[in-house]
Amino acid sequence: MDTAIDGVKADLVPLLGELVRLTGENGEEAQTRFFRRILASLARCQDFEDLAGPFMELSQSAFLGFHFTPDVSLLIDQVLERAQIVAQTLSASGDEVQ
Repeated sequence: MDTAIDGVKADLVPLLGELVRLTGENGEEAQTRFFRRILASLARCQDFEDLAGPFMELSQSAFLGFHFTPDVSLLIDQVLERAQIVAQTLSASGDEVQ
């Protein structure tokens, strides 16, 4: 596996794990399942093209009708910001995540 993808996963997997934990503690089962599915998808990524699915799902989190607690909202913003930086970096280098 590419060390660059390992770096992305090392950055995002703990944050997504924290989202799973927080939503679980808040009793938000649908949110927990949603973030658990994204976490599993990200964990399976082998190269940058594989990131498209988890990144698309993350970007849809605001439109699913979930009501996030402030701590979950803050963490989602951090995850989305980091995912956006990765996508922009890949686009600039010609390895665009579609």
